[in-house]
Amino acid sequence: METTETTQIDYTVRRLRAEDAQGVVDCVRGIYGDSYIIHTEMYHPEDIVALNEAGRLVSVVALNGDKIVGHYALERPNPASRVAESGEAMVLPEHQHHHLLEKMRLLLEEEAARLGLHGIFGRTVTNHVFSQKMVERFGERPCGVSLGRTPRTFRNMREALPQRMSVVFYFKYLGAADAVRVHVPPRHEEICRQIYEQFQVRLESHASQLVPESGEFVVEHHPELRRANILVRRVGKDTVEQVRNAHRELCRAREVEVVYLELPLTEPGTPETCHALEEEGFFFSGVAPLYFPQGDVLRLQFLNVDLDLSLLQIESPFAKSLLTYVDQERHRIKANGTKTSPG
Repeated sequence: METTETTQIDYTVRRLRAEDAQGVVDCVRGIYGDSYIIHTEMYHPEDIVALNEAGRLVSVVALNGDKIVGHYALERPNPASRVAESGEAMVLPEHQHHHLLEKMRLLLEEEAARLGLHGIFGRTVTNHVFSQKMVERFGERPCGVSLGRTPRTFRNMREALPQRMSVVFYFKYLGAADAVRVHVPPRHEEICRQIYEQFQVRLESHASQLVPESGEFVVEHHPELRRANILVRRVGKDTVEQVRNAHRELCRAREVEVVYLELPLTEPGTPETCHALEEEGFFFSGVAPLYFPQGDVLRLQFLNVDLDLSLLQIESPFAKSLLTYVDQERHRIKANGTKTSPG
């Protein structure tokens, strides 16, 4: 049964219908013009409908009469995943300050429960603290910082941002989680323990186990964002060399400015792999609970551009301390003689 909620006499919040898709596109253009390059599908009504029908997007819209004035969604690239990303949140400027994002978020959490999801994560921008405050009101907690995630021109502004946009990675468990058993690098065990304590989740270290010969990983390259992700699905004895080669090729031939590396905390080879790849220039940037089908993820990153972290606006005291830790690790890696551009 469709859930409908009226926020006040002029506004209605509900799940997206096929006939709403063009209105969503108009809403995107009204806010971002043509600059919303992180989600180009939002300019194509047929894509919005198809993604929702496939379960890869769960869209909620806010209407003023018959006009779409807001959109918020759960993004599920893999519909079999236990978690979804909250994102594509927007309200036309003339309809802001009516708590529409909050109302859409409530409906999204109802949808997440209906789908049997175990968690919701979000990436909040750091050129203001509004989105950080909003997700914290819904119980999400900071668990990572992604420096330089999007280009200076990714938003529709009169002037470009002074540098690449950094984001704070947030997470919320939708069910009970008493403890996690993971393979955490000893150097980062304390900060990881602090992250999990926010969720009242106990960190338990796995005993050492044998590492298989062969690993498995994929590379996601986004040339329009000058960004790449290296997702290690299984850690093997060959993983360090494979990731090192992929990383150097990305930075040499493709002019990538930032590379994110995700290592499964369920794998016994992750601590040694983390240590080895820190020598390649990667540095700690957080954890992502339930991010992979098999469990939690350790997140590292490589930054190929300069950033002034004093420009970042951070709301949460813990997020500030997490940013400090990430920055300390970034400088430690540089001080140890790693190259800023591998070759």
